Amino acid sequence: MSSWVIVGPTVPFKGGVSQHTTELARRLSADGAEVTLVSWINQYPKRLYPGTLKPEEPDDAPFPNTEWVLSWNRPDTWVRLGFRLRQRATLNVFVGVTPFQYPIYLVIFWLAGKCARLRSVVVAHNVIPHESSLFDRIFTKLLFRSVRGVLTHSPDEKRRAEELGADAEYSLLPFHFPGKVWCRKSRKPTRDFLFLGFVRPYKGLDVLFEAISMIEPPVRLTVAGEFWEPEEKYMRLAEQLGIQSQVTIHNRYVSTREVVELLHAHDALVLPYRSATASQLPQIANACGVPVVATPVGSFPEQLALSNGNVVVEAVDAASISDGLRQVLSFSATVDSEDSLADTVRIAWTNYVASVSAYVK
Repeated sequence: MSSWVIVGPTVPFKGGVSQHTTELARRLSADGAEVTLVSWINQYPKRLYPGTLKPEEPDDAPFPNTEWVLSWNRPDTWVRLGFRLRQRATLNVFVGVTPFQYPIYLVIFWLAGKCARLRSVVVAHNVIPHESSLFDRIFTKLLFRSVRGVLTHSPDEKRRAEELGADAEYSLLPFHFPGKVWCRKSRKPTRDFLFLGFVRPYKGLDVLFEAISMIEPPVRLTVAGEFWEPEEKYMRLAEQLGIQSQVTIHNRYVSTREVVELLHAHDALVLPYRSATASQLPQIANACGVPVVATPVGSFPEQLALSNGNVVVEAVDAASISDGLRQVLSFSATVDSEDSLADTVRIAWTNYVASVSAYVK
């Protein structure tokens, strides 16, 4: 029996990365491995994350064999994990979320020794942050060159990792949404669109506002998610564009239950991103029978080609996005959802686990 240690965020920390880490532990365990998930007490200083780190109600149940021991401001916790990996011949997965944590990982690797590093793979959710610095590139390069391999979630991210010296591969991000998903019945368009998730500059909400202002007769937009920028900035933009009455904003974390309810209440999910790596939002929307309008960045073109009814626009600009929204409104039915979602998810995870294991076995 193989023995694995996964190091990264897990539930009850919120967000897709924590959900993915938790599900990866479950899938490896179901494959017959002995798995220990080592997670964080404190991931980073408050100033690096403006929202709350944990929802009031956890989105999922923790993986049973989880240890919450690491802290960004407790070097003794890094030292203990490093020596632990040195003494045990485990296969190791380090979840790459932010370069702020990479010096910590590097200390752990240095203490663990070369043999442990050769049994380690980094799962890079973002090779380089969307808003990056020289610090980010330096420590990402050092981390990637310290491990056996780096697994990314799109061809572009694989190329970026290789440019930083990694032995990289990519595998499409498998479905890891912990909520109950069901497909809605086909309905006539109501001219309601949804933007879902954290609001950050790279996600292009300002471009979407401009696209909304170009459509006649008017359409409505719901923005649901925590703002990492001042909400007032977007309210002023909506007023300047004359669409303030068409935009509804819910500036808060959206639970897994609410995600499905919101998707069912709108004609389409819109992803107007300026840049992207991977997201499971297209998969969740399609599983609910809801089409997606997305820009041609990251893994969106590959993900959205798997189901009919989605629209990948030509460019990251308001004119292209408004054309995509009009195209969705012309559809008479919702997107074709997978008839056998469970089988699709199982196959995707089998391929993903094989990609992780390939580096270290």
